Amino acid sequence: MVNRVKEEAEALRAGVWIAVVDLKEVTAWALQTIGALPEPHWSLCELASTPQPSDLQRLLVAVPGTADSTVVWKLLVRLLHRRLKSDRGSAEEIASLLAQLATHTVEVEVLESDERYAALLYGAILDDIGHRHGRGELWEETMDRLLMSLDHLAGEERFSVGTNNEH
Repeated sequence: MVNRVKEEAEALRAGVWIAVVDLKEVTAWALQTIGALPEPHWSLCELASTPQPSDLQRLLVAVPGTADSTVVWKLLVRLLHRRLKSDRGSAEEIASLLAQLATHTVEVEVLESDERYAALLYGAILDDIGHRHGRGELWEETMDRLLMSLDHLAGEERFSVGTNNEH
C-alpha cells in the first residue's frame, strides 16, 4: 500500500506540474488516503490540511515509498484522459501535454512506442483539424479516438481513492 500511495502522489505531482490537477483534488486525495491508512505519513496530513499551492510539490515528493515509473506514467495518462473527457475544450492543451510527455519518456521506455505515438498522432491530428476546419464532426470523431487511445494507454491503472475515477 505504501508504494501505491507513492505512485499516486508522484502522478499527482506531475499532474500539478502540467496543470491537470489542482490543490482541491490533491487535498481530497490526501484526506481519502489518510482514511485508508492505519498510520498516515505527516506529508499526507499536511496535504489534507489545504497547504499553500507552492508547497504541493515538496509535500508530494515527501510521501514515502518507492514508485514504479510505469505505473506513475499510466496514472498520469489516466488524469489526462479524465481531464479531456470532462472538458473537451482542453483538447489542444492535452495534445501539447502528450507531446511533452512523450519527449520526456522516450528514454525510459515505459510503454510500447506504438501505443504512445498513437495518442500523440490523434492529438496532433485533433489540433490540425481544429485549426483548419473548426470543431465539427471530424473533430469530434478524432476526439473520441484520442480518448480511446488514452484509455488504452492507461490500461487498468486507476487511483485507489479520489480523483473522480471514471469507468
